[in-house]
Amino acid sequence: MSVLHDVPTLDEQGVKGFDFTAWFGLFAPKKTSAEVLSRLSAALDVATSDPAFREAISKLGNEVVPVDLAGPAALKRILARDVERWRTLLPGTQTKQ
Repeated sequence: MSVLHDVPTLDEQGVKGFDFTAWFGLFAPKKTSAEVLSRLSAALDVATSDPAFREAISKLGNEVVPVDLAGPAALKRILARDVERWRTLLPGTQTKQ
């Protein structure tokens, strides 16, 4: 990440295989209509495409991911991956379906 360009990565410090990414997602209730989800997704796309927004996010040390990695299907995959990953790291944890 460019904001920490002088800080060695964990990999560079000998901690191999460590991967942690914090992310933010926008969620809606389970029975939200496809029309509403589409409108929310379009509005989010407009907001995150704004150069001023992207610059403000960058100044906080974050980045906006490309739209093809940020849509509802991608978020669902990321969430499922992370739930499974943390479940294996935290024995005894369960998820609500």
